[in-house]
Amino acid sequence: MLGALLNIIHPGQEIKNPATKEIIGYDETAAGRMKTERYFGEDGSAGKMISGGLPAINDVCRVGE
Repeated sequence: MLGALLNIIHPGQEIKNPATKEIIGYDETAAGRMKTERYFGEDGSAGKMISGGLPAINDVCRVGE
């Protein structure tokens, strides 16, 4: 959705289930916020950073509030 605010999350260390040693998640650090401005292709969008630095490899964007 154009104009959507996205939170950029940097995943950190793995969180493992102590009994099974299975990865159940990652520590997360907020890396910034961006706003979508245009679409490209069938499943891509581009946006403008509002705060923080540029996203890094493996960072995740989640719809913010």
